[in-house]
Amino acid sequence: MSVETVLVTGAAGFIGPKVVELLLKTGYRVIVLDKLTYAARVENGQPLSLKMVLESLRGEERERYSFLRWDIADPSLPLKDVLEVGRVNNIIHMAAESHVDRSTEGKSDFIQTEIHGAYNLLKAIREQNSGKGHRVRRAVFVSTDEVYGSIDRIAGYEGERWYGLSDAEVSGLIREHQFTEATTLGGGSPYAACKGGADLLVGAYFNTFKWDSGAGDIDAERMPVIITRGVNNFGPFQHPEKLIPLAVCTLLTPNAGGDKMGIPIYDKGLAVREWLHTSDYASAIVHAMQHGNVGEVYNVGSGNRCRNRDLLLAIFRACEPHIPGAAGFGRLADAAFDATTAGGIARPGHDLCYAVNCNKMRQLGWRPEHASDFEEKINQVVKWYVANTEWWTPVWTNPEFTEYWDRKYRKIQKASEGCFNFYTSDEENRTLDESLL
Repeated sequence: MSVETVLVTGAAGFIGPKVVELLLKTGYRVIVLDKLTYAARVENGQPLSLKMVLESLRGEERERYSFLRWDIADPSLPLKDVLEVGRVNNIIHMAAESHVDRSTEGKSDFIQTEIHGAYNLLKAIREQNSGKGHRVRRAVFVSTDEVYGSIDRIAGYEGERWYGLSDAEVSGLIREHQFTEATTLGGGSPYAACKGGADLLVGAYFNTFKWDSGAGDIDAERMPVIITRGVNNFGPFQHPEKLIPLAVCTLLTPNAGGDKMGIPIYDKGLAVREWLHTSDYASAIVHAMQHGNVGEVYNVGSGNRCRNRDLLLAIFRACEPHIPGAAGFGRLADAAFDATTAGGIARPGHDLCYAVNCNKMRQLGWRPEHASDFEEKINQVVKWYVANTEWWTPVWTNPEFTEYWDRKYRKIQKASEGCFNFYTSDEENRTLDESLL
């Protein structure tokens, strides 16, 4: 039996290394194609996260891996040749600009990577599967739940109306309005809009080019595309610009962090997110490649939903044992949580609530393995950052990241009137088990 080959784009990012590791352990040959942007920790021209994954594998598994440094959005990229010469049987497309705060700066990077990257890949698949060579069997386009927009807008509870809702009322709105694969797309940020536009393009290519132009019959396997839409991911190797590692790195380096002493938290910490361990999203993506139906969309979630305020409380609890001299939440907050967004400061395009229905994915036989005991999973992530400072410190102290942090968040600190009080009433002892599950 011949070994199947999977082309993985954007594998040097956050989720990609877990996907690559799973594919290699499952017996696939893997070709990684990545541009290596700021989001990839690079040493000697190689992404460190992938290098660390490869070092943990057996020699035979490592031999089935190869790496190409290319920009998926470059129209001169000979993608068709990569598919043919590499004998690519399957594709997992993850290449994307992914940070919402960066998308609000209005740069074209998101349009280039999300839209043009998807187009270049779709064009190559169409050409490959229309010829006489071997066919691409499955192509999974990895997307996000953010393409649906936000439940607060869908339900008519934006801004101040949302701030006044109890957890029970928020849970009721989630049950009524949670996203299904049929929910109309309505991304609220440039990032979400670009991802949604790419999803629409994937669907349009499937609907248009699944036809055999010669015989006029439908041949769905000519465009064997599948879309997965995952919720917020967390786990090791996540770039410090994202909320969980940003909070962890700030708390673990209150002195070495220099001026990066505040944790940017919008909308009074009352926004709701659903969190999925990156190992679980990786397994869902590979499962969809193996068992998904072409032309279909699959939501991927965990059911672990909570307000950002409560997530940060859990991070504080996990970090406290690793901070010399920290004595209780109050001191920890005073020392390392200086002048966050007190009040209702919001970023442009900010969404207040995501929640997905992933019954369709579960019907394929997939289940998350890391969804139970969410707070303990946060503890494990904190321990990883404690044990791997050599990975994230160069990113944290990089002048480019410092300049970005100052540009995006300094004005938030100035606009705040002191520390945001997360410890009102009984919230000091609040755990994630009491959150919006």
